Amino acid sequence: MLVQPAGAQVFGAPRAYNANTVWIAAYGGSMASQSMSDKASDASWSLEKSKPVNLALDWGNLDRSIGLRVQRATPQLEFSGLTCAACRGEVQALTMLGTYRRSSPLYTSSLRQVVELSAGATTWSALKGRDGSTLPTITSRSDFTYAISLGASMPLGDRLEGSVMYDLMQVRHPRQTSGPSGSSSSTFEKLNTLRFGARLRLGH
Repeated sequence: MLVQPAGAQVFGAPRAYNANTVWIAAYGGSMASQSMSDKASDASWSLEKSKPVNLALDWGNLDRSIGLRVQRATPQLEFSGLTCAACRGEVQALTMLGTYRRSSPLYTSSLRQVVELSAGATTWSALKGRDGSTLPTITSRSDFTYAISLGASMPLGDRLEGSVMYDLMQVRHPRQTSGPSGSSSSTFEKLNTLRFGARLRLGH
């Protein structure tokens, strides 16, 4: 007779649930508004709240895994620069991150606490005007990005879990030029995101 580990009995996860395998996940969510300076368009952007979509692929088990997460957001913004003052627009932000995820039981409930560390790049592109505004064209560029994500998950059977995560994300972005020399510097900008979704275990 096969006896499950005590942890599996308490949290309702069969033994196979903790075997290493492939996981896929999909998340919706909300990215907070943020003001930032941009070198490519030589302007400041006031990004409004947006609704990013995340897809993730992991290898590991319920307790820990490594993988890749892709996030796509198209926030609307207010553009303020020499070419256009207080103009409406939008920009696309595509983030690709390598991830390390760690999960552990939360007290004696079926909930689990989750910590995720990630690093990669965010690519900005497709800046365009809205409501009749015309904005300058920018060349796609990628910024170093890292994030610390905190949240909770709940197993929903032996293959599925639901989760809620809050991403504390930092993007190193070149600021608009300043002064006669046209010098520019880079600074870390926040792209904090609340996301929620489901994670599915593939294989046996």
